[in-house]
Amino acid sequence: MDKLHTAFETACMLNERDISRGDKPGTQAIVFRNGEPFIYNFQINKKNKEDLQLSLKANVIKSGAEGYIVIFDSIASSGKIKGECCMRTLYTPTEKIMSLIWYEGNQITHKEIHEGRGMMCDKFDAWNAGNIEVLKRVKNEKRL
Repeated sequence: MDKLHTAFETACMLNERDISRGDKPGTQAIVFRNGEPFIYNFQINKKNKEDLQLSLKANVIKSGAEGYIVIFDSIASSGKIKGECCMRTLYTPTEKIMSLIWYEGNQITHKEIHEGRGMMCDKFDAWNAGNIEVLKRVKNEKRL
């Protein structure tokens, strides 16, 4: 798991560097199989979000991945903070770490880190108990 944590920390650091340079965060998933990272870049929109989530989880489950990182830009709120936010999340069978940063232009205005799965059903999380029915269906699908 150390390789996954190191990759997550590096991805967060590079993401913050890009934002400070004025670059908009990209959307990607980094899936780890047999200790090797496989990077998938994609575009999320309202039409394809659900299909992307299901496809990613299917890929993770069928490939026997030991973990993955999802990075995407969104509009989010937390307490009194609302605005452009980049969500970076590490998923493994035993843990979830979500790092969020809010920014305006190239200035990072706020950071938060949340650990654990809690009661929220995260639709990108292949191992969340709230996704058990989806996982059963994914395991039986023949295509990725």
